[in-house]
Amino acid sequence: MGVPPLYAQMTGRIVGGIFSFTCNKFWSFDAKGSARLTIEARRFLALYTVSYVTSVSTFYVLTEVIAMQPVIAKAISDTGIFCFNFAVMRLYVFHQRLGITNWLRNAFARHPQD
Repeated sequence: MGVPPLYAQMTGRIVGGIFSFTCNKFWSFDAKGSARLTIEARRFLALYTVSYVTSVSTFYVLTEVIAMQPVIAKAISDTGIFCFNFAVMRLYVFHQRLGITNWLRNAFARHPQD
């Protein structure tokens, strides 16, 4: 389509991120409740930021520095990020723990007994 491979990778990661959050929330991890949506969205955004930078950087190094074919570079970078993202989503993003914000709120809301 005439789009440079790096820009195609960047755009694909953004569209894929939106798709990933939606599918994983409602299908993979069966986290359909809307009460936790803001917690899960914050956690996903943190994960997505790390994975986006890692994926695009890896793709850049493989295609521009090593001169690997874009298709192979994409397969390598996306496979690694897929495995990393799945593990973090399962253990953190869609996990039922309250999150650090709620933990801190509860920790500082307690008043010592007089």
